[in-house]
Amino acid sequence: MEEKDVNAVKEEGKVKNWVMVRPRKGKEWLVCFLMIGTVIPFVSPVINLFNVPVLVFGMPVFLLLALLSLVVVLVVILIALKLEVY
Repeated sequence: MEEKDVNAVKEEGKVKNWVMVRPRKGKEWLVCFLMIGTVIPFVSPVINLFNVPVLVFGMPVFLLLALLSLVVVLVVILIALKLEVY
């Protein structure tokens, strides 16, 4: 029986999970900017602008912002999958 060295086995086409790869194609840059664009509106300084005691559709604005962020991130992930950007 032939023994294989674990380090000698090379998986073709696999990227190691600790390697950061920058976007190279146009669609990869698009998804990168969309991801960054979904993070920016929901960081602490911007969230403080929406932390007001006002009800919209019977819910606080802060809760609506949280639900909106969930929907926006989901849409961006679906766009990335549709464009086959992993």
